[in-house]
This record gives sequence, C-alpha cells and structure tokens, in this order.
Amino acid sequence: MNNPSTLKRAQDELDIKVGKHRQVAGSDIKNLVYFQAIVKETLRLYPPGPLSLPREAMEDCTVAGFHIQAGTRLLGNLWKLHKDPRIWSDPLEFQPERFLTKHVDLDVRGQNLEFLPFGSGRRVCPGISFALEPQEITVFGLLATICLLLETALNAKRNKIKEGKRPPEPSGQWPLIGHLHLLGADKLLHRKLGDMADKYGSIFCIHLGLRKALVVSRWEVAKECYTTNDKKSTFSPPSTLELIRKVEQFLVCRPQKIN
Repeated sequence: MNNPSTLKRAQDELDIKVGKHRQVAGSDIKNLVYFQAIVKETLRLYPPGPLSLPREAMEDCTVAGFHIQAGTRLLGNLWKLHKDPRIWSDPLEFQPERFLTKHVDLDVRGQNLEFLPFGSGRRVCPGISFALEPQEITVFGLLATICLLLETALNAKRNKIKEGKRPPEPSGQWPLIGHLHLLGADKLLHRKLGDMADKYGSIFCIHLGLRKALVVSRWEVAKECYTTNDKKSTFSPPSTLELIRKVEQFLVCRPQKIN
C-alpha cells in the first residue's frame, strides 16, 4: 500500500503468470520472479529476527583481528547488517528491483553473508524450508485480497458517482460485524432502530455483518418500497430471516455492562 507502483507491477505479474480465476499454488512461485524479489527486499528491511540467535565461542578464536575468549556470546545484528551502504544502495528504501539486477544471485538461505535473514552456517534456521513457501503463499493471498479490495473500493466510488445520493449510514462500522456492536442489548431491536431513525432519518442503512440493510420508518418511504419498487425485491429471503435471528442471538449473548 505504501508502494503503489510495486503493488501494480506485482499485480500485473500475478495476472500474467497465474491468471485471475484461480488461487496461487506452490508450483507458481518459481515463475513469479518479481514477487520473489519483493519477499527478499521485505526480509532485508524487516528480518524475522533483527538479531541472530545467540551463539557461544567454545574456545578462544580471532575475529577481525581481535582476540575473542571462550564463552563469549555472538549476537549478529542482522537489521544493521542488511542496511550496510557499502553493499546496498539507498539501504533504507524499499527497492525490490535490486534483487533483479545487482543482487540477483542472493538467496535467503545465508549462502551470501551480506544477506542472511534466517542466519547462516551449520545453525541456520532449521525451519526455513517450511517457512518460505507458506509465507509466500500467504503474501500472495494478501496481495490478491488488497487488489480485490482496491478494485472493489474504486468500483464502489464509481457506482456512488453514477448512482447519486445514498441513504445515510451510522458511523462506526466495524469489519465483518458492521454495525452490530451499535445495536445494544439494552433495548429490543425495533426500539433501537427507532432511536437510530430519530438520529439519522426515516430511511437509513446499516450493515448487519457483511449484509447491508435499509431501515424504513415512514409510510411515504414504505409505500415506495412495497408498491413502486415491489417487483425489485423478494419476500423474506431465507438469508435475511436467518440474519435477523443471528442478530437477535448476538444481542442476547453479548456481555452486559455492569453499572
């Protein structure tokens, strides 16, 4: 989201290599070169552990010309190492393209010591093989979801412009549950909706979970719904009845505030 050009390029690669009508599979990853570069750049800037797992010198040794005594702990500052300006140009910038050009041969398994998000040597993270593919699949899913949400938001904005004025909605809508948290258990549902009508008007919309509901409480508006637009609506669809039952159950089961 902070890098729209990167998001667009990743989306284009996803559309070309995978398509828009199926989910990403593990076998697709090898073909998604730019996306792999995004994963690497993310791990460079934000390694899973900013410090490597500690090790201990079992005997005296020499490091960079310094004598290191046995029993000394080693802490690798991977966060700092990955931002060395001698290795990385503009080290604080998010630039996946660097792994397609100058650093194309670097992998995440610690073979190249300037880039070791999972450590290196005999004690490299043992779960690296198990972590990478699920991580990539998860990020692919997030990418697809973000693209879908952006497209949905843009379409909604376009439709809003085309369709004109919308009914008012209460503020405070939450993801997934919509306005359910506003329908307090202190009053019956119809009374609570009546209070909301006093505030928002005789026609307004609320979100019952993921479903939008139009609430009408004036006869002139009801007439338009039940006569003029009667053929455009169905009578008590099962999903709506079930939704109302779930709302009532939600309100009954909500924890009560103790005064």
